[in-house]
Amino acid sequence: MWMVVDKGSGEVKKKDLATKPTPGPGEDVVQQPSGSGFTWSPALHGFIRAQTVAEVQAELIDQVKAEGERRRMLVMSPGGSKKTVYSLKQSEVDSWNDLGSTLATALTAFLGLSLVKQRRKFRFALAEAALRGEANPAAAIARFATGSDAANAEAARIEAIEQAGVAAIKAATTIVAKRAAYAAINWNWSA
Repeated sequence: MWMVVDKGSGEVKKKDLATKPTPGPGEDVVQQPSGSGFTWSPALHGFIRAQTVAEVQAELIDQVKAEGERRRMLVMSPGGSKKTVYSLKQSEVDSWNDLGSTLATALTAFLGLSLVKQRRKFRFALAEAALRGEANPAAAIARFATGSDAANAEAARIEAIEQAGVAAIKAATTIVAKRAAYAAINWNWSA
């Protein structure tokens, strides 16, 4: 089906035409979508699909979650092997922190471990320390912790924004309010 609309105002002049008409001066010819739920918007010069509150909510929440995921991936490593390496390095940081609360106590406890346990618990830190000519893995562990803390803090910030945005969209009761809640999400917020 076809319809004729005014080019300037978008107002419908003729609709439900079986054959495509030739537009007159100042007119556009538009094909009507099949199916129900579509409404002509003169302001947009196009069809919009009528949506329920639940459909709008689902669409907006999907968009928020997709944006959150996109932003998190900017600070986290893509790919399986790199994620595994970072997880193992974080495990080394945690194991190091369990050795003692000061550098001296951690080093003493580290040196008290058998060589097999040192290598099993701190293989990445030992490899990096050896490559850099460092006497022990403490500096490597500190580098791992700094990188991990920065990435985790940014991922947590993005997660907080995402969760607050989703909650605001869910709390809104009308389509207009849900769209306003979505538009109000501030991805640049920081604590």
